[in-house]
Amino acid sequence: TLANYYFSSADTDKELIKLLKTEIKNISALNKSPRIELILIFISVQIILFTDIELKEEEPIEDLLEKCDKILDQYKGDKKSGYYKLILTFLYFEYYFKINQTKKAMIYFEVLDQNSQKWLLQSNGCLAFKFLLSKIDVLLRAGKKDEIGTDAETMYLDPNDLYTSVI
Repeated sequence: TLANYYFSSADTDKELIKLLKTEIKNISALNKSPRIELILIFISVQIILFTDIELKEEEPIEDLLEKCDKILDQYKGDKKSGYYKLILTFLYFEYYFKINQTKKAMIYFEVLDQNSQKWLLQSNGCLAFKFLLSKIDVLLRAGKKDEIGTDAETMYLDPNDLYTSVI
């Protein structure tokens, strides 16, 4: 739904995103699971970063991301936490890149770029395709225009993910 809204900016998608966030928030209130809280925070951060939907009751993005770090610290030995950690890295990168804190953003960019081969398979947890657009901006700013798209042939891609295919 978030990807669809990213492409369309349709009011129906906006309303559906709000409804889904409310439902996840309700589930989180009923089941105090750290993983559900993590998912709720990921949804909130992405809504703030990638839409024009106003979330008045939400904490600042940095506070939300720090909460995610604390939750993931509880599950260091869990394999699933690596999946979430990479999504969190993406959200940190997009946040710092959006507010023009390039030095901080580049730390997270390097981690994502090292994992770029399988990155596009993360579309169930975040707007993974957005990294491709941001990567172009990073490379253009760094004067590395010739590097744009050089790793496209080695990236794994879900053939059923229309949004990533378009990007």
